[in-house]
Amino acid sequence: MSDLTNIGLELQRELSNGARSAIRYPVRLPVRIISDGQESTGESENFSSSGALFRMSTPLPAGSAIQFLLEIPAGSLGSDQTAAIHGEGQVIRSYQENGQNYAAIVIHEYQFQ
Repeated sequence: MSDLTNIGLELQRELSNGARSAIRYPVRLPVRIISDGQESTGESENFSSSGALFRMSTPLPAGSAIQFLLEIPAGSLGSDQTAAIHGEGQVIRSYQENGQNYAAIVIHEYQFQ
């Protein structure tokens, strides 16, 4: 089983167990976000079964509904094929640190493509 499959299975297991304080997995992947008709880019910092932390090119206000597309390049996470994760969520926290914009999101749904 690939690392990507293992991460997906672990995320599903935590979600089905109702985990409140979920394990965070440090995964850095390019991300594109659409919110209020505007597209912005960034990189993932980490994931859990219920959310993610993204480092963004522009700030995303807390409370914003978002759609995201994570691009998984060939050779990443033990796979030789490109893949993507498309999802929807909401920004629950937005902050700046060391001149960088961060958005913590809760994931409502996602699917592998």
